[in-house]
Amino acid sequence: MVDLSNWDFAPTFSGIQAALLILGIDPTNAGQDDRKIVPVIQRMKTDYKGALGAAVWARDLQDSPKGNLPDPMQGPKNLYSLKMFDPQGYEYNLDRLKEGHWLSDEEATKFDNQQFPRNEIARWLGATGMSSVYKFGVESKHDRPAGPRWPWGDHHTKRLVHLEAAAREFWGNYDPQNPKGTAPKNEVVAAWLMERGVPNSMATAMATILRPDGLKSGPRK
Repeated sequence: MVDLSNWDFAPTFSGIQAALLILGIDPTNAGQDDRKIVPVIQRMKTDYKGALGAAVWARDLQDSPKGNLPDPMQGPKNLYSLKMFDPQGYEYNLDRLKEGHWLSDEEATKFDNQQFPRNEIARWLGATGMSSVYKFGVESKHDRPAGPRWPWGDHHTKRLVHLEAAAREFWGNYDPQNPKGTAPKNEVVAAWLMERGVPNSMATAMATILRPDGLKSGPRK
């Protein structure tokens, strides 16, 4: 059995990396021309194409000044890339500012140029009913529920996992006597959550929920 545990530290994967790991092949030691991954890549490309269509629809047809995110639950068998979860963070770069949204850029939307969040690959595998040798849905020791952990009992969800992980990551060392030096900015917390696959709007809301009551979130002086 190949040891793939070093990949547990990766927050995102290219399509080829994900396909190799699904088959239990270490991407570090495999060539990109490995024929075994062809069926996996073909399925991933097909489902990414479905996600791309959903992302374009969300951008073009939904009425919102800030842009919209495609909802994976509306097309659960689509495979969404990291860029699709954060329209404000990935809409533009300096080279393409005049050309517009990245979804209008043929090169930027190519499957080979995408990164896929760990949690999104795990969700997609579950939605399609396909098995994977490598477990993309790994949880840290802080993520694993151990008996009743909430005031309301055992009820637990993936979003609560992310919320708790962010609380431990950013607020464990918070000192009310030194908020300027120990309180993280909301945008930093939200960006970290989005790296875990949490959609932009949800990550922003979680960052706000975690902020202590009465602690201002504006610019620090």
